[in-house]
Amino acid sequence: MDSLLPPAPASLRRILVLRAGALGDTVVALPALAALRLGYPDARLVLVGNAAAGPLLQAAGHVDECHPFDARWVGDLYSGEPPPPELRAQLDGVDFAVVWSRNPVSPAVEALRRLGVPTLAAPSFPAPGVRRHVCDHLLDAIVSLGLPAVAPIPRLGIPDADLAIARDFWRANGLDGAIVVALHVGSGSARKNWPAERFVAVADRLAEEGRRVLLVSGPSDAGPAEAFRRAARAEVVVTESPRLGRLAALLYASNAYLGNDSGVSHCAAAVGTPTVAIFGPTDPALWAPRGASRVIVLWRGAALWQPSEFLPPENGLAEGSLDDVSVEIAWSAIEELLAQRP
Repeated sequence: MDSLLPPAPASLRRILVLRAGALGDTVVALPALAALRLGYPDARLVLVGNAAAGPLLQAAGHVDECHPFDARWVGDLYSGEPPPPELRAQLDGVDFAVVWSRNPVSPAVEALRRLGVPTLAAPSFPAPGVRRHVCDHLLDAIVSLGLPAVAPIPRLGIPDADLAIARDFWRANGLDGAIVVALHVGSGSARKNWPAERFVAVADRLAEEGRRVLLVSGPSDAGPAEAFRRAARAEVVVTESPRLGRLAALLYASNAYLGNDSGVSHCAAAVGTPTVAIFGPTDPALWAPRGASRVIVLWRGAALWQPSEFLPPENGLAEGSLDDVSVEIAWSAIEELLAQRP
């Protein structure tokens, strides 16, 4: 990571932040964005990243603008070619930039510096073998600027229009006054998916106990979602491929959430929903969802909720297996969260 002293806060007009990745990669960057906002309250924060999450980040006050990585001017930043006039115009008023990148020599960093923009270049993830949560890792880069630290807890906002849509959805599906548990049975990778039949067992038991089940799913979840719906005996309310704002509102309205290691799980925790996240091959010491409400991670046959519990045994870290997470332990975790609800 660069050693860099940025301009004084009073002189900053616009700060450009480049953070590539999917929903989960965006959510874990929220504490770092919050620290930038706190340190430079008068600057306009411009994020290049997951554009679908932009309205949620704006609702939380983290950023003022959000642009996708496929925008033409962003491509110009990464082209390695001399910056064209259009790029110079797009970056007018940008006084400082933060670039998180897998590549320590990013073309975007070089382009920004050629344009005279002081730029902090930092690695996207901890170095191999370093078991530091990605929220903390990203926040470290911002604190290195001499800015005050903030709580490393991601917080997403929800636009009022999406909250209204969720209220209408609740009424239309008879969920008002019910105890609702949201389930997300997919993820970005099949190897991170808890077996659909185990989700079914949890859903059926929830229904037997008088709780309602909300299944959230998107295009990449078609296989596990269909397997779940074929096997479930419980009455399940389904919402397919909602916009991210609507998804966040539905998760916020739910009493608890159960899902895999996915961006949706990070979203559930970040809107404050009590969350149970099931981990297998991924290390939760780096990637466990964090939120203002209780988060329980199921990994290697145990329920974990303290960061110290993610540390490896003395003989090293063994990769977890989804087979280690039983229906009973998932059920117990959900019951624990529901017992603590207001």
